Amino acid sequence: MRPFWRFMTDFGEIGLLLPCSLALCTLLWLHGARHAVKWFVLCWSGCLGLLLIGKLLLIPCTMHWDLALRSPSGHAGASLFFYGALGWLLLRHAPRSVGWPTALLAVLLMLGVPLSRVMLGMHSVAEVVAGVCVGLGWLTLFARREYGTPRPRLRPAALGIGLLAVSALASGAPHVPAELAIRDAAHWLQSAFSSCRLIP
Repeated sequence: MRPFWRFMTDFGEIGLLLPCSLALCTLLWLHGARHAVKWFVLCWSGCLGLLLIGKLLLIPCTMHWDLALRSPSGHAGASLFFYGALGWLLLRHAPRSVGWPTALLAVLLMLGVPLSRVMLGMHSVAEVVAGVCVGLGWLTLFARREYGTPRPRLRPAALGIGLLAVSALASGAPHVPAELAIRDAAHWLQSAFSSCRLIP
């Protein structure tokens, strides 16, 4: 089962999600859904930013505090937001024959990526739950802001090409060493400011 979970966890790689986000925003912009693009970018940035802040604060403090939560799962939070937003947009803007099946696939990825992090031992349940909560919070804000806006119809051909591109990227998702860089930055901040020791 480990090869399956490794395949699933690749769908949460930031090296995959960032170019897919750019492609999604471009597609929405060309179809006139500019309000959706604005809120997607704002909420996506907020989600990634909050996950980053959580990691920078918690990673170096585990040596000073007895914490079960060492690092919120970026894969879980980022994938839940991105695939949740994608599923929401497909249900709202795509023809039903395309929107419903692809939205269902998005839901499976929203569940599969976080679960894969636990199954592979990359994160504890608490860390995955923390990531999921961050992603879900920003996804809820995005859905509330995007709901009720004009609904331009996305062309099935464009969606099909997009799905093929996502599948191709997922098969060889680039592994960006973001986690290593974040850990280095977190430990540098701790050594520079001793922030964890300031809090009993």
